[in-house]
Amino acid sequence: MIEDLASNQHPPAIETGICVIGAGAAGLAISLTLARLGVDVVMLESGGEQHDAAIHDLNRCDIAGRPFIGALEGRFRALGGSTTRWGGQILPLQPIDLEARAWVNASGWPIAYSDLVPGYKSALQLVGLGNCIESDCDVWRSVRTTAPRFGAECLQPHFSRWCPEPNLAIHLRPEIERLANLRCILRATVTALRAEGGRVSLAHARSLTGQRLDIRARRFVVCVGGIETPRLLLHPLDGGAHPPWTGYDLIGRYLQDHPGLTSANIVPRRRADLHRQFDNVVHGRTRYQPKLRLSDAELRRRKLLQASCSIIFRSQRGDTLVAARAAGKNLLVGRAGRDEMLSLIGAAPMVARMAWRTFVRHRAFNLDDQGFRLGMQLEQQPDPDSRVTLAGEVDALGLRRARIDWRIGPSEIETAAAATGLFKHCFEAAGLGRVDVDADVAARSPDLASRMHDQNHHNGTARMATSPRDGVVDRDLRVFGAENLFVCGSAVFPTGGSSNPTHTILALGIRLAEHLRSTSGNA
Repeated sequence: MIEDLASNQHPPAIETGICVIGAGAAGLAISLTLARLGVDVVMLESGGEQHDAAIHDLNRCDIAGRPFIGALEGRFRALGGSTTRWGGQILPLQPIDLEARAWVNASGWPIAYSDLVPGYKSALQLVGLGNCIESDCDVWRSVRTTAPRFGAECLQPHFSRWCPEPNLAIHLRPEIERLANLRCILRATVTALRAEGGRVSLAHARSLTGQRLDIRARRFVVCVGGIETPRLLLHPLDGGAHPPWTGYDLIGRYLQDHPGLTSANIVPRRRADLHRQFDNVVHGRTRYQPKLRLSDAELRRRKLLQASCSIIFRSQRGDTLVAARAAGKNLLVGRAGRDEMLSLIGAAPMVARMAWRTFVRHRAFNLDDQGFRLGMQLEQQPDPDSRVTLAGEVDALGLRRARIDWRIGPSEIETAAAATGLFKHCFEAAGLGRVDVDADVAARSPDLASRMHDQNHHNGTARMATSPRDGVVDRDLRVFGAENLFVCGSAVFPTGGSSNPTHTILALGIRLAEHLRSTSGNA
């Protein structure tokens, strides 16, 4: 069921088995999995059903170093969290991403890749991809072609998959409303935790309009993202005491993202080759995006961070194409408005070509009148001085705002340059055309960092580890120093690979829910 704290219809206190703080991807995965298993859950969401400027202002941060645009533009307080604004891309980490790599600082997850596999499988079902083509070879076979063959020893082709309905609030709302043992309470921002004897006993929640709610639970799970998680964990407890879990000064450290940039112009010998190998594959409402990543052998040989490469099709009519795609998608699900219908009519020739390409050839329609660029999404070298702390300014609910100092180092620059150079070598050696590497990339200029931008993939600030000297949560995502407090989301990633984090967030959420259910008698 879905309720609203601002409605003035709530008692001052609620008791439940498990209190989940946050209704984004992690919170939804945990809450729905637990509720399906028969556990009573209260899920608190700071925002409402729609985005609201006043509640969004709670995200405003103090930026101490380089720009970190996603701190405000990449976080959303609403049912569904940031999935209400993301594109819907699903991509697992690679097994090597969880390994301890000597050339990657503080690397190594305390769980194995095999621990994530069941969650990855269940996550596909959760987001509506249960019937997707899971084998990359089968995706290529479905459009009667093969994966890019150049550079197989150093560049590995793979697909990401895109959710038919990326907004999980829309996709999952009917079940949330139907489950009697799941109470989703909107406009309920947790402003303080109460801890006694190493256990959290209560969470205080408030609305911007003054309503208050105390939630008592046997267990609490924080699912509020890579920035808000350290902000909440660092905040003084109810009564002003210092939280017992802050002793090792690791909360908020190791802030990472996926630095993104374009690094080269691609001049193909035949444009059709790039379209055949890098246009999205489309089946129904599911898209499969071809990408390239550095092979494990190349990562080990060159001691590089993970990197994902994609081809960017550039066009002066790009905005028109994006709008036509969005309108067509909304038309298919019955959500197209009058203006969108008119835009489709106005772009009829393009729409006709797009429809033929999509529904007959099962490939995306891309315009390339301004050429092609090589896009990069990079892993970051974990740096303890790249961090989230508390600023002096407080928000409308009295919580100190987050202060962000995001850092990019020489490892990211070297990885971007090396990956671009490998692509150039392999592409040209295969006789597919020419790759003109940007001068600052080829020179490995320190100024290249200024061109790298964050991509709303905040992670690492409450890292998973085997000991409180090395991390904030254990392998079961329990906070060191608290018996019944857990964290789920990208904040717990020790390293982030180069994959978009949502698939792994969902997998960890499902895994945590099953752990909480199996140990419920010990709470």
